[in-house]
Amino acid sequence: MIRFFFILFFILFFGPLSWVLPEIYLTILVLGTGIPHILLGAKNSQRGLSSSFRVYWKKVTIMILIPISLILGLKFGALGLVFYFALHHAISETYSYKSFFEKNIFFNFLYFLIVLSSFLIACRGDFNAYDSLILCCYVVFFLSLLSLLFISKKHFYKLESIKGLLVSNPWLVLAPVLCLLTIFKPISWMVLILYHFAFWGMLPLFRSDIFKGNKERLNVFWKDAIIWNGLGLLGIGLIVFLSSQFVDFRVFQMIVLLFYIATYWHISISFIISGSNPEFIKRVFLNKGN
Repeated sequence: MIRFFFILFFILFFGPLSWVLPEIYLTILVLGTGIPHILLGAKNSQRGLSSSFRVYWKKVTIMILIPISLILGLKFGALGLVFYFALHHAISETYSYKSFFEKNIFFNFLYFLIVLSSFLIACRGDFNAYDSLILCCYVVFFLSLLSLLFISKKHFYKLESIKGLLVSNPWLVLAPVLCLLTIFKPISWMVLILYHFAFWGMLPLFRSDIFKGNKERLNVFWKDAIIWNGLGLLGIGLIVFLSSQFVDFRVFQMIVLLFYIATYWHISISFIISGSNPEFIKRVFLNKGN
């Protein structure tokens, strides 16, 4: 249940905090943990990257993603990332963990939809010019949630069954909580991307089997997480402080732009090398030939 309460804490604490906290401070937190997240992701995915580079079409795809990410970062910046990260977030929260309904493709698709639509509803202030899309998100959310409740209703009668359902599919409760919290005022999309960075930065707390008892790998993980994130937060904080002192934010703005570009690439590459994807994506990129 620790995963459930961690997400709940993030929603209830950082959501309202984003309403009053100056955006620059939230940006420091996002960049300070996001840049290490991307760098550590590349470091920890060396085996997957090496494997992909041995397959010609995968290698070509990975290389093509670099200029594409550059174009996306320059052209769409944060606005495009709101939608692209929403997709990444929904896939990660749906397919990275074993579910009560792991073999039920329809359940998983509906669960993916409530995670995706609740994200877009909560962060609608970042794209409030698209009224019809926001309305569509509300419709998708309510229809998907009602369908999921109907499918999983047999688990509502025993405490252990409810607990197991919330452990494997916490957004059944947390997606409605997120939408209720933001019913009158949206939150910044940076709250949920910060949750993503924090969650993966502390992953062994939520998945005790991740290193299969290998304490050396576990110690390396925590050492990297503490050092890289510490340096990231300190470095970005220092850059913002100096930028304020000299009233020149060009270096900071360049770092933000590079972060956007790197995040587009990071999300795109996850479809090729990560096993935490829907089966049809894994069939294309992981299981298909070599």
